[in-house]
Amino acid sequence: VQVTNIGVLQWPAGGVNLSYHVYTAAGGLVEWNGARTALTQVVGTGQSVTLNAKVVLPAVPGGYVIKWDLVQEGITWFAGQGVPMDTTTLAVQ
Repeated sequence: VQVTNIGVLQWPAGGVNLSYHVYTAAGGLVEWNGARTALTQVVGTGQSVTLNAKVVLPAVPGGYVIKWDLVQEGITWFAGQGVPMDTTTLAVQ
């Protein structure tokens, strides 16, 4: 997953994690606190980093939508601050 810092503050390595929220194909929330993937480097304004995201799949087969979000642990989810989330659809068999 590639993330780009379009804000004015740098993201510290280990201080910001990539995570996700899982929804059913119909939009119902399945999991809010997805697995965390730590940033391995500082990401300054305008910089991008590509991460191999850790994902725990739902146990029930079906169609799902993953909404990618960054979280500054104990402070805020980036989506809660108006940062748009990218999505990935998946099918669990």
